Amino acid sequence: MVSAGSTRIAGFVVDVFCTPMMDVAAEFGVPSYVFFTSNATILGVMFHMENLSPEEYVDLTELKDSDAELELPGFVNPVPVKMLPAPFLDKEFGSKFMSIAKRMRETKGIMVNTFEELESSAVRFLAENDKVPPVYPVGPLIHVFNNKNEEEEEAMEIMKWLDNQPLSSVIKLDYKKDFGSDNTKVMLVTAEEIDIGIRKLMEGGNACGEEIKRRVKEMSETSKVVLVEGGSSYNSVGLLIEDFMNNVHTHSMSC
Repeated sequence: MVSAGSTRIAGFVVDVFCTPMMDVAAEFGVPSYVFFTSNATILGVMFHMENLSPEEYVDLTELKDSDAELELPGFVNPVPVKMLPAPFLDKEFGSKFMSIAKRMRETKGIMVNTFEELESSAVRFLAENDKVPPVYPVGPLIHVFNNKNEEEEEAMEIMKWLDNQPLSSVIKLDYKKDFGSDNTKVMLVTAEEIDIGIRKLMEGGNACGEEIKRRVKEMSETSKVVLVEGGSSYNSVGLLIEDFMNNVHTHSMSC
């Protein structure tokens, strides 16, 4: 990030998997920021797990096939261990994730692709945690089509891919492996059955489906409001820019 009208560096913005670049920023004497493309809830879980003491630490890899549940920040209800993202359930990747979380604590701020209204509990946990750098919800960052033709072309590509798949494609569900059920019976679910299930959930006449549709529509509208002036993400970006400018001012004073 370079300040306008000058060549002074306001800070380095690095991807979550490029935290070693923070050492380069340190050589320039400027702060680092991380852009976290996942959501605030996962970020909170990473910091939570990395901060556990040896006595509190839980080896999730030993619980991935159990019915164990964890109380995690950002979640209203206990979370089944088996439902956590795969990296948390792998020793090698889990260790790397914890190392990344530790490095992120050294940054001056973390940009997250989310917005406060979508993940209020997770954003609140991060904001109130004095061991976590300032978190800036700057989302939703999505691909915006330049025109309707571009959108239609992508839709056609998706349909073309689907048309090239084998006829009567099925999804194999192993209830013991995928759902932890004692029933070892393997079931084949046709695409038609999946379609019926989704329609039953989302179409009218189903109370649960109607509630989901209402909430999705409400959040869809909110996701647009947060990006305009006065919206939560708009304000968050403003605070981030203000911090960048303070970096330039501080660097100028020290020169």
